[in-house]
Amino acid sequence: MSDAKKSLGTVLCTLSIVICVCQMPRANSQALAQAGSKARVLGVLEKLYPHLSKQDFQTKLEGAKTPFLFLRTFVPYYFYHLAHNPLPEAQSQDLGRLSGWCVGDAHLENFGVLLDDQGETIFAMNDMDDAGPCPLYSDFVRFLTSALLFDEKMDLDPLVKVYEDAVMGDAPSYSKLIRKIAKDAEDERYLNFGKNDQQYLEREEGSQELSAEELRTLAQVLSSALHAKTTILDSFKMKKASGGSGGLTRIRARISYNDGTGKKPRTTTYEFKQLQRPGIFPLASAPIPKTAQRFKRTMDLELGAGVNSIFFIRKVLGMEMLLRPRWKGNVAIALKDFDKDDIRTIAADEANALGRFHLRSAKNIVAYRNAIRNMSRDEWKSMAQKMAGIMSSDFKVLR
Repeated sequence: MSDAKKSLGTVLCTLSIVICVCQMPRANSQALAQAGSKARVLGVLEKLYPHLSKQDFQTKLEGAKTPFLFLRTFVPYYFYHLAHNPLPEAQSQDLGRLSGWCVGDAHLENFGVLLDDQGETIFAMNDMDDAGPCPLYSDFVRFLTSALLFDEKMDLDPLVKVYEDAVMGDAPSYSKLIRKIAKDAEDERYLNFGKNDQQYLEREEGSQELSAEELRTLAQVLSSALHAKTTILDSFKMKKASGGSGGLTRIRARISYNDGTGKKPRTTTYEFKQLQRPGIFPLASAPIPKTAQRFKRTMDLELGAGVNSIFFIRKVLGMEMLLRPRWKGNVAIALKDFDKDDIRTIAADEANALGRFHLRSAKNIVAYRNAIRNMSRDEWKSMAQKMAGIMSSDFKVLR
């Protein structure tokens, strides 16, 4: 073969390779781009949860089956985005410097009716594990974001209005629906303060029995916390598959204890909930207090100082845990139980409760009120739409 033919063959071969590469199917190019995005999202999530094993992290990830659940499951990821990608609407009013005590995991299904230490009903946040010091606007934008992820057609205007009214000190009364839920819970309170003789707990999927040594430890911890000799009637442990506590241990114990009043022993249920860093940590506006101090501050703001006699932070089985009573009168909001009109009503009540909380927790309420006065509803909605878009997009990339 002549040198000319060899050269021509080389050129043609090279050209064919170039053509093949250039004609790579677009789907493959998109897959490569998505793979890069998936690696980025997973990399951030894994750094936010260094304490979880690979298996627990994977279980947590698999439990986030919708964009709404993704927001709920990876709480610090939302605050990470705000820390690294400030929203222009928030910057225009310098909202980042207007801090207070945030609830952290504000979303449509994290509210409910709770019983305080006297058995009185309070409409408030259910879980405050992620509470701490951060810019207050981020709390409310998270709540609005959850509303859009739950229902993209949700009208945010009523939610913004009632939140603003509550922060201004003009909070409306809660709806008849919430008052009815509270009344139903109040009717159950006596069952939960010692008159329920049921000893056995209903098991949940994946639950495990505790060892004799673990049971002795639980009894000792509860006896110390309640200042009363405590007997464990029944118990089990499990790991939550999804939600903000996904991958973390929970223990439920049906107990009998004598409070020293001379009456019959009381029977109730306590839950041990493993704790982690509060989800607000990527955007924290001040040093985060130690867990016991943080919970005391949160409960004082949300439920009143009295509940600190029934909620405890203890080291149990090598884990830092929240000990809390699980009374039948505690009613969590489950949106599947309501129609669209009721959900909109409940969402407004929740925005009301969040605004009331921020009124109490704001570091400088005058400055925060002034900033809110200068905010349009469209700006609040724009921030929520952007964050909903980010959460939805990253969820799809992971799937």
